[in-house]
Amino acid sequence: NDLPNADLMQIYLLKLGYQVTWVKNAGEMWEALRQLHPALILMDIYLADGNGLNLVQQLREHGQYRTIPIIVQTAMAMKGDRETCLASGVNDYISKPIDLPLLASLVAKYSKAPELAVGSGE
Repeated sequence: NDLPNADLMQIYLLKLGYQVTWVKNAGEMWEALRQLHPALILMDIYLADGNGLNLVQQLREHGQYRTIPIIVQTAMAMKGDRETCLASGVNDYISKPIDLPLLASLVAKYSKAPELAVGSGE
């Protein structure tokens, strides 16, 4: 279960002044995207209801979501994993355990406006 990790990231990003919408699964993400226009999507690769990389590919197939930067968080740290992530359409990825200052710098790099959609699975 990754909820403490998600909570920690959410609190940290809120303290930095970002607006964070946290969704727990792919269904909630699609629902949230109908109402939000996030500057950035932060997503766990392992979702309760699917594979995050498949979800990234689905997002990339929708014109209105094609340009939203996506950062995935993963426990995968094997050789080739970065390429696998980037090939699926993500902009960047961050390994677990999450390095919060690194997360902040990635978020700042990819987001123009302080409004985020954070997705965490499990």
